[in-house]
Amino acid sequence: MIQLVLATAFLLSHGGDSVRTIPVAPVSRVLAPLRIAALDQSLPQPILGPDKLQHFAMTYAITAFTYAAARSADVGPGDAVAAAAVTAAVAGIGKELLDHRRGGPFSMSDLVADALGGLAAYTLMKQVR
Repeated sequence: MIQLVLATAFLLSHGGDSVRTIPVAPVSRVLAPLRIAALDQSLPQPILGPDKLQHFAMTYAITAFTYAAARSADVGPGDAVAAAAVTAAVAGIGKELLDHRRGGPFSMSDLVADALGGLAAYTLMKQVR
């Protein structure tokens, strides 16, 4: 499990140039018909980078701490997972809405990093008895 978290963190912390294995142009031509307006706004941002590691780490922490707090308050495991997932989702989406309100883009790639952080925390929570 720790290897998965470290590998994901490594990939998210390095710029796209250091982990790119295929040229971007052919991928862009293939995916161009599938783009939607919300995704087009986030494309100028790097897909991998330090910001994504921050999103991953914060969502991981929010998910893990919320789960631990809920379990400490005698909430059942299923309800604690739901509370952690909702809290992390609200924080991630709220951050993107705040960025958009301040004039920045609503970044779908940031939300993907958030989702990966939540998934990593959930995987760890499933291991804890």
